[in-house]
Amino acid sequence: MPGERWKLQRALCQYVTDTLTYMTTVKVFYDQFFEWKNSRDIENENMMHIKKRADEIDPTFTKSEGKWAKVRNHVKSSFQMNPESKLAELEKELDEVLKDTLEGLEELNTFVEAVEKLAVTSLNVFTENLILHLPEKIRFDDVQAVIITARQICPLLLEFKRDAKSFFLPKLHNVEVLTHQLKRYIDTTDTICQSHGKSFNIDICLDMSEDIAVNPDDLSENDMEDMINHIKQLDKIRMDEHFQMEFLFQKVSSDDFINRVDGQLPKIQQFLDELEECAVKLDSMNKGAKISSRHTRLSEYHLLLPASG
Repeated sequence: MPGERWKLQRALCQYVTDTLTYMTTVKVFYDQFFEWKNSRDIENENMMHIKKRADEIDPTFTKSEGKWAKVRNHVKSSFQMNPESKLAELEKELDEVLKDTLEGLEELNTFVEAVEKLAVTSLNVFTENLILHLPEKIRFDDVQAVIITARQICPLLLEFKRDAKSFFLPKLHNVEVLTHQLKRYIDTTDTICQSHGKSFNIDICLDMSEDIAVNPDDLSENDMEDMINHIKQLDKIRMDEHFQMEFLFQKVSSDDFINRVDGQLPKIQQFLDELEECAVKLDSMNKGAKISSRHTRLSEYHLLLPASG
């Protein structure tokens, strides 16, 4: 009996502590949201400015008509940074901006993961009862409100289901796509915090977990054993990423989504094959252009050399 009592206390206290931890994570992000949003807005503006400067660079400014024009532009290029170098510098600048962006998106990801876990947290555990005693400042209704809000938010979290590190790469040709996607992240997060943030604004901190108490005195040994197994199952469900993903598809059936993807797989594969073929051709054309550029530069140098004899 003492063994089952201790196991139940440990299992239930851990489940509740984890729940309060996720609630704290959500609250911390909510409290810092306006600062977070301001930082992302600045980064988005910086990326748009980088794009504008990149668009202003003429990659063919050394190319003009006539022998003497070529000579003049060649001399000019000796004193000016060439377009490729300017673009390379802009790409380095973009890389620095994206480092801050990725740090901010990592903070967002921590928030999203906490919301996902809260969404699959059992409401029944936090129905007022004589067994579980929450910290004094935390009411069962407060916890239930956060869980319900997390479930309402879940469909919006689909927006963030991509690998940020793989997507937000410092490629100048892709900067317009990056700014567009970052803006969608900002707007979606703003919708979440503005529409549902009040439920997160509760007085909570991790130190409160020390005040969690479990009193199983009125339970039989069999009841305690059943409850232990039930809590373990609830915890397993909460940590199941596939189950969390299912919760994101509340407005649209995940089966419909999977069937649609399966139906489009042949077209997707054909598109990828054609894309790979284009990439090979572009790579070949790029190598040819570099060789041609070298020959052009050699010709320009010969123009500058004095005639023999």
